Amino acid sequence: RQMCIRDSLEGAWFPTISITKEFHNKYLKKFGNDSVISGAANHYDIAYVLHSIKKRNSTQDLITKIVESGEHTGAVGKFAIKKTEEDRFFDIPLVIKSVKSERLG
Repeated sequence: RQMCIRDSLEGAWFPTISITKEFHNKYLKKFGNDSVISGAANHYDIAYVLHSIKKRNSTQDLITKIVESGEHTGAVGKFAIKKTEEDRFFDIPLVIKSVKSERLG
């Protein structure tokens, strides 16, 4: 049997962010697919965080306010924006998914 390239990842697993059902349904309705939904959900949520922080005196002040803004609930569920000595990052729960083959045609 000849194996397609898409079959070569069958059963592979990968960590990704969880997407709320509400965001997933809205996204599918608007775009008709979910191929880049995890990136879209992150950007959707950060847009709301930035919108909620209205007073911006400087870039450094904005970064401080974002990090101090606490926990949020959005397209990825509950998340926070954290800062360590080494980095600033989204603190987002991850889920493990596995690749399944879909036969088209």
